[in-house]
Amino acid sequence: VQAASGAGRGVTLVQVACCRGHTGTVTHLDWSADGTMLMSNCAAREILFWAMPTGKRMVSHAPHVAAAAWASWTCVLGFPAIG
Repeated sequence: VQAASGAGRGVTLVQVACCRGHTGTVTHLDWSADGTMLMSNCAAREILFWAMPTGKRMVSHAPHVAAAAWASWTCVLGFPAIG
């Protein structure tokens, strides 16, 4: 995960965290609406959740993860897709 800063002449990216844990190639990412969580899907059909900005893996069955509002929905796996 990289943080962007700067204006005018360009953007500077600085690595702030590294999210490790998927067993397959990451295929989709979504940020929570408040920017405190990242959700990722991979080719092995895993759904992982990450606390930001630390990049620490979160327990997916925690109530605040299930109730989170997402800024976008590009992940093909996750709570709204569970039927």
